[in-house]
Amino acid sequence: MTLGSGAWHSEQNGSDSEPLRFIQLWIMPAERGLPPGVEQKVFTEVDRRNRLLEVISGDDGEAVLVHQDAAVYVSHLEPGPKVEHAFAPEHGGYLYVIEGSLRLNDEKLGTGDAAKIADEPQITLEADGPTELILVDVAV
Repeated sequence: MTLGSGAWHSEQNGSDSEPLRFIQLWIMPAERGLPPGVEQKVFTEVDRRNRLLEVISGDDGEAVLVHQDAAVYVSHLEPGPKVEHAFAPEHGGYLYVIEGSLRLNDEKLGTGDAAKIADEPQITLEADGPTELILVDVAV
């Protein structure tokens, strides 16, 4: 969602029986005064299985567009495969473990843990069990 000059928006759980866990992420645009807009795409667990799937990007490709030098990845990792991510120069990241546990390089993280990533040209992720995560890649 690009707010630009403002927007009226609310979220709610559409299910009467299933609980909802909501993660809200704000990325400030590179310029002010953009027209309001909404973009939505559907990505499945299969799309993100054992890989980092780019779901938000400043490149206006297959991902949802963000007006910034930033990208957001999601993943469903199974034990075994290692997933790597290289950061561009002057970029860093923020990793949040939604559910499960993994190793970020040599650091163990579990459900609800987060890591700020700086001065690392590349990271390696390896899950201990089924793990859901979100990785934000931004200029620092």
